[in-house]
Amino acid sequence: PLLSAALLPRGGSSRLLGARTLHATAVSRAQDYYDVLGLPKTASTGEIKRKYYEKAKQYHPDTNKNDPEAAKKFAAGTEAYEVL
Repeated sequence: PLLSAALLPRGGSSRLLGARTLHATAVSRAQDYYDVLGLPKTASTGEIKRKYYEKAKQYHPDTNKNDPEAAKKFAAGTEAYEVL
């Protein structure tokens, strides 16, 4: 067989472990990126860019030195913008 026994679930099924959850995770994570920026899934590239710059300015660590949550929100917004 082409598949290693280490990759197979107990019982020897040829279906790889976690194959189903990878797809679902990718879809839900894409939705989360829109939520992070506060945008609908139908947002245009321009809307995504404008909202990212708005959030980046609001949560930038240099502007919010005493708020550790702001740095996390800034990082999450940057990741969402890069992916979208």
